Amino acid sequence: MSLSEPNNESTQTTANAARKRGWFWPGLIVGFLLFQVGLCAIGVYLATSSQSFAVESDYYNKALHWDESAAEQQSSNALGWQTALFVADTAGSDAVLGKRIVTLTLKDRAGAPLDGASVKLLCFAHARAKDAQQASLKPAGGGAYSATLPMPRDGLWEFRMIASRGADTHVETVQRELAALGQGVAH
Repeated sequence: MSLSEPNNESTQTTANAARKRGWFWPGLIVGFLLFQVGLCAIGVYLATSSQSFAVESDYYNKALHWDESAAEQQSSNALGWQTALFVADTAGSDAVLGKRIVTLTLKDRAGAPLDGASVKLLCFAHARAKDAQQASLKPAGGGAYSATLPMPRDGLWEFRMIASRGADTHVETVQRELAALGQGVAH
């Protein structure tokens, strides 16, 4: 082999090395782009799976009918019904499951207990607004209505109550700060 003849093996090795170097920068850019797409996918998953974020259900329809809601609240206030809401810890296996007893007492304008009402309740912790609990409270006598609900979280809770008796309907929303389980009763 003479010096003027090119060495095929060394030429091919040089060409392979140059080809590998030529793919480094485009590969790095594609790798960064794929990394960014992965981060975006993780962000979308975290944003949509969070129990902390919630949109008011049927908010647009509620906004359209705000005047009717205001009139309902005024007629509810005109009834003069009085409510008292108590949230107490449970005992035994219910306590382990994070359940609490929610009791609502209803009284008329004169302070007499209101029996025979249908009471519905929607409640949720502000920290987990998507995890709302709905219940129909059962009569307990003396104007009291109660239910046992899973409410393991402490913190600020919102309770939306609708009590109906005959043609009369009372609506009320209250907020309560609930202590950790085992810490007592919230009034």
